[in-house]
Amino acid sequence: MVTDEGHRYHGPGEIHAWLARSAGEYTYTSTLAAARRLDDDHFDAVHHLEGDFPGAVVDLHFRFALRDGRITRLVIEP
Repeated sequence: MVTDEGHRYHGPGEIHAWLARSAGEYTYTSTLAAARRLDDDHFDAVHHLEGDFPGAVVDLHFRFALRDGRITRLVIEP
C-alpha cells in the first residue's frame, strides 16, 4: 500500500498507475536530506524537493516498512 497526498493505492496495478502518473506530473530535483531506522522493519527517509510544483520547495518524509526485503507500506507526507 502507498499513501500519497492523502490517497491510498493498493496492489501492483494501482501502485503502477500512481507511479506512472506522478512521475510525469512535475519536473523536480530530489536530494536525500536524512534517513533513520525506526526499528528493524520501519524507516523514515526525508527528501528535499525543488521544482515546478505548487510551492516549488518541500521536504517530504518517505516512511516505509520492509518485510523480506520488500516494501510493504509507504507513506509520503510533509
